[in-house]
Amino acid sequence: MAYSDVMLVDGGPASASRLMQFMDQHGMILLGGEVLLLGLFTIGAICSDEYWQRRAAAQEENESINPVASKDNSHEGDAHHGC
Repeated sequence: MAYSDVMLVDGGPASASRLMQFMDQHGMILLGGEVLLLGLFTIGAICSDEYWQRRAAAQEENESINPVASKDNSHEGDAHHGC
């Protein structure tokens, strides 16, 4: 769809399509917002990295203390989820 909107249609300019008009009017705001969200989520991932490492270490410690109970509990929700 985007390719056909960029190509000349019936000899008219490419900017005559609705997609190109929308991108001309709002493209910078949309792309700027996308970069902003990407930056925020990247910073969030970096800041939460320590939390996830502590959680994984606690789970490993729990499995090493009681491996049978942790293996039994790890498959409880598998029947309910299709993933």
